[in-house]
Amino acid sequence: MNTPGSPSRPRKSLADLLKSGLNTAVNLIRGKNPDPADFFDSLYAIKKDPWHYESSPYERDKYAKTLDIIPCQKYDKILEVGCGEGVFTRLMAEKMKGYISWVLAVDISPTAIERAKNHSQKGDNLEFECMDITKESPGDGFDLIICSEVLYYYKKEEIKEIGQRFIKWLNSGGFLLLAHMRRLSDDTSGFPPSPVNYPPYGAQTVHNLFRENPRWTLMQETHEPMYTISLFKKAD
Repeated sequence: MNTPGSPSRPRKSLADLLKSGLNTAVNLIRGKNPDPADFFDSLYAIKKDPWHYESSPYERDKYAKTLDIIPCQKYDKILEVGCGEGVFTRLMAEKMKGYISWVLAVDISPTAIERAKNHSQKGDNLEFECMDITKESPGDGFDLIICSEVLYYYKKEEIKEIGQRFIKWLNSGGFLLLAHMRRLSDDTSGFPPSPVNYPPYGAQTVHNLFRENPRWTLMQETHEPMYTISLFKKAD
């Protein structure tokens, strides 16, 4: 099934990936935020599972707490933004079996999406698509949107615009779940800023942009030493 605005994309050649990786490194050294598409696809091309989603205790703990905070109810359509190679997507489908009819998982990296599709089982309720959520739409009618470790790679005005897009895509009374790592540039605990300060801020800055929007009602939140998970409900 091809969703609106999400055409299939050919993978970049090795030469193009190397060029993108070099441009990303140069921009970081110069203190400029690189293009997210180049940044992520270069990382996935260089190394499978670059963030150790399959083995990291940090990720496993975050996954468990993310699943705990999702309201226990039936979901006809779920959108996962920034699915990577689909590690959490498959875990969620397994743990919430019987509650989920269909999941659309999207990522900006064609390399990551290809790997996610390769791990997908025939007949399951998961669909993976390469998509830039700042330019493309997955359609609407979603009951839940999950967005983890993605938004702090965008400028604050872009995050606000993405939030407005989420509102369009969600059903009335739909939920939005955000999970992002904490940074010392935001508050007094969590990960210190990286040497190149990318991403430039963390969960507090990102989640505050949603807390301040009257279209979102904060339902539940958990603050762990390294990350924050916030559950919002679309306010009509």
